[in-house]
Amino acid sequence: MDLVLKWEIFLKEIKVVNNMSVYSESHIKLCSNWMINELMPALKRAGLDISQSPISSQTLSHLIRRIEDKTITHKQARQIFQELFNNPSLTVDEVICQDSLVEITSLVQEKLNIGNTIQ
Repeated sequence: MDLVLKWEIFLKEIKVVNNMSVYSESHIKLCSNWMINELMPALKRAGLDISQSPISSQTLSHLIRRIEDKTITHKQARQIFQELFNNPSLTVDEVICQDSLVEITSLVQEKLNIGNTIQ
């Protein structure tokens, strides 16, 4: 399968995961930008193909949602991306909490759905 087709499949997965009736085209555009500017270079540095990506389309989309809902900044998202790339078993919200990237308030707890798990 050629590279362009693999990228199209990855982007299509983002659209399916996000049910485009809920998320806007701007979300897809931001995901595409992240694929081109962050994911592709990281994969190239690691010598990996898109099909071997440690970051799934769902994870990338979740990261973008955290930017859009202003839980994190773009700069913080880049740090989280690197952590996720190196530790694919973690979730976006776990990295946000473990690295103390945001001040935990009741609003943030609600967004991250972490309730009483923070000590």
